[in-house]
Amino acid sequence: MKNTTLDQFLIDDTQKVKVSELLWGKSKSVVGVVMFVIVTLLFTLILHLAIVVVIFLLVLWIIGAYMGFSRQVYEIDIENRTVRDYVKVFGLYNSKGEVIYFDDYPYLSMMRANVVSSRQISMISAAGVAGNDLNFTEYRVTLLSKDHRRKHVIERIIEDPEKAKKRVEAWSEKLDLPVVTYSPPRVARRRR
Repeated sequence: MKNTTLDQFLIDDTQKVKVSELLWGKSKSVVGVVMFVIVTLLFTLILHLAIVVVIFLLVLWIIGAYMGFSRQVYEIDIENRTVRDYVKVFGLYNSKGEVIYFDDYPYLSMMRANVVSSRQISMISAAGVAGNDLNFTEYRVTLLSKDHRRKHVIERIIEDPEKAKKRVEAWSEKLDLPVVTYSPPRVARRRR
């Protein structure tokens, strides 16, 4: 008895047909190449997306580290009666502003500001109620110009009005400047 499984693929002794060609046809190599190219492109796309996401997260991390570790520092020179503010990042000083003279700012004042944090977060509880947003009150020891139109903050105190009052009095004694209430002149409305 002949082996029918092998004999059916043998057409002639000189011409043999491969089993893969009968099952897949001659296009198997084209399909394989196309599948290889598609899988390679998909892998490359996923890899590039992962790299883009990692770079994006790294940039966000650097910005967050800058915001988290930067501090505004005020350099007050009592002898020369000047103030200069700096931004301190990772222990390095970066000059931010110009030199301000006490002659241009002869008054001290305590100003209150309700600050809404730029990083305001609302946490939703299980009941769906929003809460814990980062609003706070900030008290600022401020140098004021003669007409109270220009002001320059020299110290910020968060959430403690008694401490802020003590700091204003201490600065007043150190700088020999009077403490006044902030009251800029009103601007008359223009007629149209």
